Amino acid sequence: MLVAGVLLALLFLGGWLADRAWNRQAEEDVRRRLLDSLSNDQRRKLLNVSKDELLRQVSGIEQELQWLQSTPWGAEVWEQGRLLGQTPMPRPKGDTTLELRTPWRRATVGPGELQATLSPNLLTLSLRLAGLLGLALIGLSFRSRPEPIEAVETVEAIEERKPVAESDRFGDFERLELCGEGSMGTVYRARSSKADNRSVYALKILHPQWSQAEEFRQRFEREYHICRQLDSDRVVRVHAHGEKDGRLWMVMDFVEGPTLTEWLASTPRQECEILEIAVAICDGLSYAHGLGIVHRDLKPDNILVSGERSPVITDFGLARSRHYATITQAHTVLGTPAYIAPEQVEGSTINGQADLYSLGCILYEALAGRPPFQGEAMQVVLAQLTKQPEPLSEYVKVSPACEALVHRLLAKDKSSRYASAEEVRQDLLAANKGAIA
Repeated sequence: MLVAGVLLALLFLGGWLADRAWNRQAEEDVRRRLLDSLSNDQRRKLLNVSKDELLRQVSGIEQELQWLQSTPWGAEVWEQGRLLGQTPMPRPKGDTTLELRTPWRRATVGPGELQATLSPNLLTLSLRLAGLLGLALIGLSFRSRPEPIEAVETVEAIEERKPVAESDRFGDFERLELCGEGSMGTVYRARSSKADNRSVYALKILHPQWSQAEEFRQRFEREYHICRQLDSDRVVRVHAHGEKDGRLWMVMDFVEGPTLTEWLASTPRQECEILEIAVAICDGLSYAHGLGIVHRDLKPDNILVSGERSPVITDFGLARSRHYATITQAHTVLGTPAYIAPEQVEGSTINGQADLYSLGCILYEALAGRPPFQGEAMQVVLAQLTKQPEPLSEYVKVSPACEALVHRLLAKDKSSRYASAEEVRQDLLAANKGAIA
């Protein structure tokens, strides 16, 4: 409002100054014209007299002429579209109506009339109105400014002033509200106790029975030390861990978004959307494999979808790094049956290709609406080892390139499977160009 008022006031001021400048110039032109009509002696006597006295003297010299005058001076005199001159000037002979004009004003002079006061035209009146409106807006803008009030504390500020209970302190982090609970433990939203850190974190606390089990304690420690090596937007990073009241806890990145399972179930997904997600998952796998880390339990529930199709790999609890010994016991299979690689079932040496097999299972399920193998856990584990999945095109219409890519990921023999996540990524990008929308 203030800006609009100032602009309107400036518009009026500009018009007013232009009108005044024209009037001054017109008076000078008239004075010069009148003086030029006199002799040198007459001109010397009248150099410093007023304009009205100058006109009176000049008209007195030319007694036989009738002088046409206007306020302001210097108006153009028009007769039937023909310019006759500028006021003051001898009145033309005849009984005609004359029009007097300046850039901003207009007037008419009837037959025999010698005087005219020019009235503002529509443009001049509009500029004056704009000026008044501008001044009114400026005044209102100052009146409408709120009175200064004392700052009101936000809910967050009040919460920060509250003392944190010792039971909610986990190292340098403070537990906030509950986010979710599962069979293994609970997850809370958390924040750092350091004033210069405003980030939000996820606090995972294992249930007591798992915290006391030696195998899970090893798994928990493994996840922490492995994830401490990871620093990528495609994997969840870990920041701290410890034990409190007999329960293991870990602080990690907080990812706002559903699991891939929930994302797929929320609405029907097109082939191109699924392949786009898979490309980003390959980025995370390629990063982890480059550090010698194999996830070993890649599945839709361990992938969070943040924002617009931006997946983040989480839960490296079964991950294996070249720097740490395996926790696999004799006759024990680690992994989820529907997504486990054949070499994991056999208990043989594994590498990043095991995660690529799991990615093939994920893609098969995302496209077909069902995993490659279904049934009881042991039946599925044996099928992963001995059976070939049904062609993907039996369940869904997909591009040939996409179907070939998925079945190559699901090859039982590692030598027939993709060798690296980067190789998969390149084929995914190529397949996405011909994806069925």
